[in-house]
Order: sequence, then structure tokens, then C-alpha cells
Amino acid sequence: MKVEFLQRVILVHSYLYYIVDDSVWTDKHYDEVARQLTSIQKEHTEEWVKVNTQYGYVFYDYDGTTGFDLWDRLKQKDKQKILSIAESRKMVKKNESRF
Repeated sequence: MKVEFLQRVILVHSYLYYIVDDSVWTDKHYDEVARQLTSIQKEHTEEWVKVNTQYGYVFYDYDGTTGFDLWDRLKQKDKQKILSIAESRKMVKKNESRF
């Protein structure tokens, strides 16, 4: 589901930006993706988002203005998944900068 993909992407980039201070996106790019996510989520109720998406318990009231509190909302098992993706993304960024 596209909504779940966008939630995951926002979680990864919120982690990189707010937790490790190593953003790989511009603010403009983050805002564009956040707008996509909020547009899709607005097509549904908060309850639908909570029940029908993997990270709905984090994003049910997300309005796209900031992601600073998303990491703290995550369950520990989901933090591990997002951390793994974020670390992979940082390695790609590091390798790209070497060339």
C-alpha cells in the first residue's frame, strides 16, 4: 500500500533528521513527501489509518508539518526496522559521496 510506504519513508527521514542529525533530504523534498502522505491519509478517517496501516498508531494524526515526535511514538520492534533502513540509507549516501 502506498500509504504504508510513505509512512515508512517519513519515519526513516524523520529519524535521520531529528535523531541523528544527518538528513539526506532537503526540507523541500521532505515537505513534498509529507504532503503526498497527508493527502492520501485525508481520504480516510483517523480510525482507518490506525487500523489499516502498519504505522497507523504513529500517523493517525500526522499533519505533515513536522516529524519530530514520530520516533518516540514507535514501538520498539518498529524502531529496529526503521533503524535498519536508515542505517542502510546512510551507507548508500556515504558510498555515493566517495565517487
